[in-house]
Amino acid sequence: MAREKSWLWDHFHQGSTKVDKVHWQACCKYCVKVKAKDLTNADQQAVAHGILQDVRTPIILMQEACDNVPHIAGKVEIMANHLLCYQYVPGNVKTNAETFKHGKKRQADDDDDEGPSIKPQLASTSSGTTMAEERAIIPKTQKQQKFNVIAAKVIPFGPSKQEAFSQQLLQACISVGWSFNSITDPEVQKLFHDYIPRAIIPTRQALSGKILQAEVTRVEGEIKNTFTYVLHVHDTLAKKKTGQLVFELMEEEYNYVKDTLLLTMIGVCGDAGGDEKRGRLLFLQKIPMDACYRLLESSGAYIPKLGELHLMFEQDKPYFG
Repeated sequence: MAREKSWLWDHFHQGSTKVDKVHWQACCKYCVKVKAKDLTNADQQAVAHGILQDVRTPIILMQEACDNVPHIAGKVEIMANHLLCYQYVPGNVKTNAETFKHGKKRQADDDDDEGPSIKPQLASTSSGTTMAEERAIIPKTQKQQKFNVIAAKVIPFGPSKQEAFSQQLLQACISVGWSFNSITDPEVQKLFHDYIPRAIIPTRQALSGKILQAEVTRVEGEIKNTFTYVLHVHDTLAKKKTGQLVFELMEEEYNYVKDTLLLTMIGVCGDAGGDEKRGRLLFLQKIPMDACYRLLESSGAYIPKLGELHLMFEQDKPYFG
């Protein structure tokens, strides 16, 4: 008959696998409690930034915490040492562990929750047979073969992985020109649910709002850490500042970037002067910046047709801020 479990197991979760033939894995309940609190705080921050819709349930958080804290062998000496070393263990528990550690010496095989193994005794009984022979006569009880399988819920991505998934989904939508509304399509939802069940699909409001803003902030940070190169400097002091002149300079630089540097220009910008505004509109009429259009269209912004640009200029309506 197995010995009753040690009191130390009141402070540990028993794992699902054994570290050897006798001892189970052990997971400190105090470690799990601290880890679950950290995961809860991370989920709350993810909800505040629009990455998650809601904080995960305590059961899911506890499961993830158990998976992410160190496991030790379920030997009483190791368990007692862990309780003595971990800072979040209550003082009375540490005292009991210290008393246990300095108590009577026990054999290593007797200091586990499985109890000592029972070896056959050859002593004779009153009937003249040995104890081992008497035990051999007693029929062995068959072990139960049936067991219940409980389907566990899918554990969602952690906050950092969920954030990375949402950012990659945003980049994919922009790259191929998907509307953010397509995320709500039932077939798209079924695709993610069946093949990436751990991912939480963000809403279109989250994609076009906080997730997009986070990506803009990230890209702006990368741009600040890059070098800016001046290709050409044009002296226009002796020339009349007109929109046509600005347009010709823009077109000249565009051809240089495209034909000489073999690069793709994704947009143009300038100050708010009338000549620069006129030149920019003329440039966009002749050479539309496709990358800018795709980005603005995917965010839901109104993009005027190229034929409207001249009319907008004549009516002095602002464009691109």
